[in-house]
Amino acid sequence: MLDFTIDTEKCIQCNQCVTDCPASIIRFESEYPSIAHSREDRCLRCLHCLAICPTAAISILGVQPENCMQIKGNLPSEKQLEVLMRGRRSVRRFRQENVEKALINRLIDLSANAPTAKNAMRLQFTVVDDLD
Repeated sequence: MLDFTIDTEKCIQCNQCVTDCPASIIRFESEYPSIAHSREDRCLRCLHCLAICPTAAISILGVQPENCMQIKGNLPSEKQLEVLMRGRRSVRRFRQENVEKALINRLIDLSANAPTAKNAMRLQFTVVDDLD
């Protein structure tokens, strides 16, 4: 179950969630957007509908808009992005010390947001968290 809900107090019926859905499963079949149960299995679980909503009226898969990081105003500047891209190196010198488990868990959670083909999210990690 997708748990697709619309806050009718916030929804301005702009249709952006309908037009942005890559699976084309969101429809205006009543006054507000909805996803028919017969189309739920086609959902890519990409959360585009939640992200595109200008009034934060959509919740899906248990994700509430108030718990999401706002992209607007939080993107790096052109110069910051250039520094990140030019500063990237593939050769690294690793320290001989364990990484904190909290940091490892945060990085794994963050990597779950990396784009995957068709949002398949077939990710698998092998974590070595102890030098011994």
